[in-house]
Amino acid sequence: MNPTIIQRDKLIIAGLMGDGNQTALLWENFEKKSNVLKIKSRINENSYEVRLYYNDKCDCFVGVAVSNIEDNNVVEGFCLPASEYAVFDVVVANGYDSENKTMDDWLKNNPDKYIERKLDGKSYVVECYNEKFKSGIIEIWVPIHKG
Repeated sequence: MNPTIIQRDKLIIAGLMGDGNQTALLWENFEKKSNVLKIKSRINENSYEVRLYYNDKCDCFVGVAVSNIEDNNVVEGFCLPASEYAVFDVVVANGYDSENKTMDDWLKNNPDKYIERKLDGKSYVVECYNEKFKSGIIEIWVPIHKG
């Protein structure tokens, strides 16, 4: 599977950070808070998970894209810098991690073209829940830069 390469501007997400093994609970807590808060300045209908990997741990930030975090003072803010991404479509029924080897292999096989971009020394991916999710597909964005 070859990814689609996209360029994204800075992404500001209003949401919650927690244990990557407790994603369902994170979403549940975010839904409760966001229903009370009525998130302002939302820029699209997508939802996002940012998964940060380090020292055999996985932290996860869940939420929605906003134009600024100041209007959303009850939830946390997370900002991703502008970046190029390799986007892989993953069929949810096959498991969220079903394409991990494909993604890893793609990076290993293209070091002259693309290198994984890290955030504060941590590997990360963005899971984008957009209109494709209604068809059982999520986009996994792997941050990259030219090799």
